[in-house]
Amino acid sequence: MTANVLRDMELIPALHSLIENGLGKYLASVHALLLETAAPETTQRQRTWAVVQVAAGFPTWKALSGLGDETAADLAAGWIEFAAGCSG
Repeated sequence: MTANVLRDMELIPALHSLIENGLGKYLASVHALLLETAAPETTQRQRTWAVVQVAAGFPTWKALSGLGDETAADLAAGWIEFAAGCSG
């Protein structure tokens, strides 16, 4: 359902405003926290930011849902670590 709301907010200005002021701010803070944790002062911040956007996106979690929560989370964390240069 959240994915549908996020999709529809681009089409309905009033919904866009509501989502950006609530869920949007929350998601922005989650993205910033992931970035600061993974790549606080690295030269890979732009790459890491792009991967954080994908890893924390609802379409990504929908695509990974068949793996189970723990496996999906481990995979997404691995993407972020790799982008930040922490592994691989």
